[in-house]
Amino acid sequence: MFGYTTEHAEGLRVEQLVPFLTDRSGVLEGWCRRADGSVFRGLVSSLLASDEPETVPCRVLVVTDITSRYMREQASQRVRERIDEVTTSVAHLAFFSIDYSNDELEMWGAFADVIGLVEKLPPRRLSDLTQLVDPADRATLAEALDQTTATGTPFEVEVRVCADLGERWLLLAGGLVEEPSLRIVGAGLDVTRQRSNDGALQLTEARLHAVLDATSEGVMTIDATGAIAALNPAAISMFRAAEVTLSGAPWSTLLDLPANLLPSNGILQDVVGRRVDGSTFALECGFTEVGSGAESAVIVVMRDMTQRRVLERQVLEASEQLQRQIGQDLHDGLGQLLTGTAFLAKGLQHNLATEHQSQAQRIVELINLAIARVRSLARGLSPIHVEERSLEAVLRNTVSEASELLGVRCELELEGFIDNAQPAAIAQLCLIAREAITNAVRHGHARHIIVRLSRQGVQSVLSVEDDGVGIGDIDKPLEGLGLRSMRYRAKMIDGKLEIARTRSGTTVRCLWSDA
Repeated sequence: MFGYTTEHAEGLRVEQLVPFLTDRSGVLEGWCRRADGSVFRGLVSSLLASDEPETVPCRVLVVTDITSRYMREQASQRVRERIDEVTTSVAHLAFFSIDYSNDELEMWGAFADVIGLVEKLPPRRLSDLTQLVDPADRATLAEALDQTTATGTPFEVEVRVCADLGERWLLLAGGLVEEPSLRIVGAGLDVTRQRSNDGALQLTEARLHAVLDATSEGVMTIDATGAIAALNPAAISMFRAAEVTLSGAPWSTLLDLPANLLPSNGILQDVVGRRVDGSTFALECGFTEVGSGAESAVIVVMRDMTQRRVLERQVLEASEQLQRQIGQDLHDGLGQLLTGTAFLAKGLQHNLATEHQSQAQRIVELINLAIARVRSLARGLSPIHVEERSLEAVLRNTVSEASELLGVRCELELEGFIDNAQPAAIAQLCLIAREAITNAVRHGHARHIIVRLSRQGVQSVLSVEDDGVGIGDIDKPLEGLGLRSMRYRAKMIDGKLEIARTRSGTTVRCLWSDA
């Protein structure tokens, strides 16, 4: 132990080996010195072999090397001191040690605060702590501790404790330490507030799921990778699929949009939806991005527009039918009546004396003017007849009628336009131009309107530009029938309608392909 041979040990003084030795008998602990100058921690039992006067005093020393134990105890003490430093700065956190050799429970840090002790003494044994645990959770705690002592695997368990300050939720976590004795060392954390917040969050989530399950609009969640994360029942029904078959699929599987290009937040956009069976249908989608980075997601709210498109078509057809009826009534009813009145006035003019014939002539002129206005109104309310007529010719007639009926300067301009429009498209484009011109005068108080036909890449463009006060909020969800009818007519020819406020007024553009 001391590193000496028998030969070299003879004559050595005991103080050289055990510097801390005293004259009294007993058990001492200190640092002992080896032959090579190194030291070790020794536990020394000192006994006098004889204390009779006639004999030479003799002392017997029993030395035990306890260096390893001493180092473990010092390390443990340093850990405890560090833990005490941490626990004094961290609220609701405490540490414990359960010694299974004597059922002793040692606690330090803010354990009394964590448990909620004010008047009661802190528990000193595991059984004392168990008594503070809610009876419904005692078996859970015992099973976790037994599992750790049997397998050595760490444990983590949440239990309710009830002390001086009422019930609290306590998170206990720890692991097994086998030296110097079998014990479990761990930490405790008060998670009462977190439990309460978790409960409120779960209630909110349950209510949200109930709303999503009950709404008639489809809701789809897209994760940061572009995969479908979730669909509500309405969306599953809308696409005629089961959620399990779509979960994880790219969002472009369902929405006909350019790959990896989702619209901006809050924008409502008309999209073509693709069902699992391959059929397509009209959708109106709103997009909202939540979160950021890897945790970001896009929420898509979808509305099936199939029935709405049918209703829009029926409303437009009813409106056009009413216009035709009014135009026919004006032409055949009021127009014929005014024509007869004009003939009578003309006959009366010849029968009057010379001095009254100029007044009669003025009456005839006014009646003829009224007849012309009635015929113009009737043409404006009548359907567009486009047989064997080009788009340019139809629009020139529309521009001329607008100038005459509305009292504004309305012009048609062509810029590189190729007139290949089909009759069905000509009718819808003319009606779009009529509506845009009427809106410019009625709502924008425009005095000068330019209708322009041009090209933009492979598409043809019809634009109506005015010098009015400008359109209002074009993004608001509730549009008038005029704007809705123009959008619908553009869709009927697979076109796209754009409305923008400019420095000089408003511009309405319809882009379509002739093919």
